[in-house]
Amino acid sequence: MCECIDKVNEQLAEKNLTLRQVSLINMTTGKVRQSLVMPVERLRSEGARSKTKHVIPSYCPFCGEKISRELTP
Repeated sequence: MCECIDKVNEQLAEKNLTLRQVSLINMTTGKVRQSLVMPVERLRSEGARSKTKHVIPSYCPFCGEKISRELTP
């Protein structure tokens, strides 16, 4: 797996920022993996129940390498 997220977070840390990541847990096996999360915004409001959605990429948005879907124990 690429090191892009770590490299970008090092640069962002200088400005007190970080990329948002989420821990995904396989409830059957108990394995966990970290994934980058990209928030998206609605173009039109759909009422009070509109929730923010997130995209979890399959490829690194910085270098294009496929993100591993393997979970760690």
